[in-house]
Amino acid sequence: MTTHQTDPHPPDPGRTTVTDTPHTEAAALLRRAAARITRCGLHRADYWPHATDTTPPQPGGWYIEGDPCCAIGALAIEAGVDHAIGVGTATATRPALAAAVDALAALIPTGRCIQVWNDDPHRTAHQVAAALTRAAGQLDSRAGGGR
Repeated sequence: MTTHQTDPHPPDPGRTTVTDTPHTEAAALLRRAAARITRCGLHRADYWPHATDTTPPQPGGWYIEGDPCCAIGALAIEAGVDHAIGVGTATATRPALAAAVDALAALIPTGRCIQVWNDDPHRTAHQVAAALTRAAGQLDSRAGGGR
């Protein structure tokens, strides 16, 4: 079954995407996260600045548009989650976000978690964005699509 869904953070307001599987939605989420890291930069040691503050740094949320994100943080922001407490719940309850995290984790060398891989001091924003894009491509293959 195909559904139409508006992206939570579309690059062009009002743009609509067509999705037919959680893998297709996850691939789109991974691409948007890659674009966010390319545009805003890579953050280490937390999802993004202010992610764990007790009060939001601005009205309406903890994420300030333009702040750098880690890989998981960028995925969360693109899925509409802007507080660290909500990230774990969202990855457990949102199939597309869970599939995106799983696809990225499958690319990480054995024995390393995404956070440790992301926080490597030698890791670059370009490398993280490239891994997110590769994970999206692998999901496209599973969904029978491709970009």
